[in-house]
Amino acid sequence: MFLRTAALVCAAAVMVCATAPANAETQNASARCEATSFRVYFQRDSATLSPLAQETLNVAARDVSGCSYKALNVSVDGSSALASQRGQAIVAAARGEGWNATRVTPSAVMRVSGGPDYASVTMTPDATPPVATTGDAGV
Repeated sequence: MFLRTAALVCAAAVMVCATAPANAETQNASARCEATSFRVYFQRDSATLSPLAQETLNVAARDVSGCSYKALNVSVDGSSALASQRGQAIVAAARGEGWNATRVTPSAVMRVSGGPDYASVTMTPDATPPVATTGDAGV
C-alpha cells in the first residue's frame, strides 16, 4: 500500500514539473490560452484532494488564464460510489478561475481492479464538450 501511494505521489510530482513553464520568461509572459489535460489521483475510499493535486489544478489553470472562454471538464469513474464527490471536489478547488462552464461526467472506462483511483481533467478554451473515450488510445 505504501509503495503504491509513493508511486502515485511521484507520478503526480513529475506531472506538475512537466506542466510548469520551462523558464522564468514564460512564467512572466502574458496569460496563455492553451488546452491542457491531466489526471487527479485520489487515495482509495477518499474524495479529498491532496495538496499536490490542488497545486496541479492551479498550475494547469494558468494555461487557460488568458482565454475569453474557459471550460473545466472532469471525467470520473462512473462505477465508483465516490464519483460525484470527487468531481465536485475538483470543481470546488478550481473555483475562482472564472469558468464559463464546468462539467462532471461519468466515464465509460472501468478502472483496472486494484488500479489507482483518479479523475481525468481537461481545461479548455473550446465550448464543445470533450468526446467520450473508451480508453487511452496510443498510450
